[in-house]
Amino acid sequence: MKKIYCFLIIIIITAIASTSIGFADSGEENHWANDECIYLKEFITEMKPNILDQKDIAFPAEDLDILLKEIFNKEKLDTPITVDNWAKLIQIILKLPENDTDKLLEMYVFGLSNDNEIRREDAVGGLVKLLSIDYLDAQVDYNDFQKFKAAIKDTKDISEKQNGLICIAYKKGILDTTVDTEFRPKELLTNAEAISTLYHVVERYNIDAAGDKQPDWALEKINEFEISRSRELQIIKILRGFGEDLGFDQPVHIKSWYLIMEELISLKNPLAREYIKNYTFDLSDDDYIARENALISIMKLVPADPRDATAKELSDAEGHFKDFKDIKDTSKVSQAYTQGLVNGYPDHTFRPKEKITYGEAAIIMIRLLNKEALE
Repeated sequence: MKKIYCFLIIIIITAIASTSIGFADSGEENHWANDECIYLKEFITEMKPNILDQKDIAFPAEDLDILLKEIFNKEKLDTPITVDNWAKLIQIILKLPENDTDKLLEMYVFGLSNDNEIRREDAVGGLVKLLSIDYLDAQVDYNDFQKFKAAIKDTKDISEKQNGLICIAYKKGILDTTVDTEFRPKELLTNAEAISTLYHVVERYNIDAAGDKQPDWALEKINEFEISRSRELQIIKILRGFGEDLGFDQPVHIKSWYLIMEELISLKNPLAREYIKNYTFDLSDDDYIARENALISIMKLVPADPRDATAKELSDAEGHFKDFKDIKDTSKVSQAYTQGLVNGYPDHTFRPKEKITYGEAAIIMIRLLNKEALE
């Protein structure tokens, strides 16, 4: 409530002294982003002393004033924002890890730009990546995607790389105010859209003028923890349902495996969603999935940073499985073995080409969900 009062006071003061802000001139129709511009400019102005004290924000006071004049110039609100200004705005509002700020901005802002401008899908996708470091848990499920596709009519125009991230932004309510039924992914991000997006970020994550999240972040973490536990049970319920209906000794249909992996990725590594088809349907030669391909699917999609097996992991798995030479991707199977996901059959074979059954899949998932993370 206090924030709402502050917001109203800012608008009233601005309307009275419009020459100092430059958005509420009488006799002119206000821009659609007028109120958000007023709020965010006042917010950044209030942050100014703190900004100039931060070692990781490398521009002096006069540059900050120039930045504000460029971005909040009402004559330029509908022109594309420069990628330099987009990066500076993000750096001002989000508290990025001090030692990694330059690297993160290079990866998720400058590395996604074209010349000195950035498309809407790349700007929002990169922003979600940065927010996922400390502000949001990037979790979406099948229902979230269905709602997203039903509401936004041009999702087919969003690149596969950014689709999941834009869905997260939609779910979290941080898309700019222009987004109603279309996202316009390939258009360049304008100053007004950049302002609107970051306005929603400040409001959604209750960021104060010191750049810190407020206490209700703890409540959000509690809610997300409860959701994660319900999703773990959902994965097991799916496998139990298939097993009881079809038989736990029956092979897992590739569509069922896709559904299971979709739930698992939403829980463990949502940013891998864009690759799910590559490691489910693309690994199936028929309507089912082989045991070795099921493990490739897991070890490629679930770890936050997939890697190759160590020499010891390869040696341990080779010593355990008699048919190790028949395995296509010995690296991923070796990792799965040494991390306790699979043991093979009593005769010490792995039988990589056989189809994984619902019972085997259920045991793997239980073992995986009992682990804090895959290494």
